[in-house]
Amino acid sequence: MKVYLLAIFMLFSAFASAADDWTCPNPKDDFCDAYHAEYLATLADKKMNVVYQKLLNEFKGKAERQPTIKAQRAWLKYADAHCAAVLSKFRGATFTMAEMEHSCRTEQINERIKELESYCEFCSTPALTHTSIGTGESVLR
Repeated sequence: MKVYLLAIFMLFSAFASAADDWTCPNPKDDFCDAYHAEYLATLADKKMNVVYQKLLNEFKGKAERQPTIKAQRAWLKYADAHCAAVLSKFRGATFTMAEMEHSCRTEQINERIKELESYCEFCSTPALTHTSIGTGESVLR
């Protein structure tokens, strides 16, 4: 099981690093991979929030939104618990736990984005760029 999860993690990391324009601010830093994983998780979280808000805007009233809000809150708890369970399998591994945690979170969020988009007529979004991280703005490319 550990080998299977590690293979998924490595495959995901390789795919994710090829899909963005992030550059490590200090290439000699041993934690560049963890910083990159954090960057990808932040980017995914911003995209999920954009899709989620678009989905909520499709509802006419507060009462209609409640089941979706409840489901999203439950999903957030699930994603946290899922990643905690995955991380518990890798205590003492050679790669950083922060990198694994952020990679798990990114994977969970990307799956959730697909789910939310499938419920929403107008939710498809372009990729967010790194310039939106930390600015409080959504910058779409």
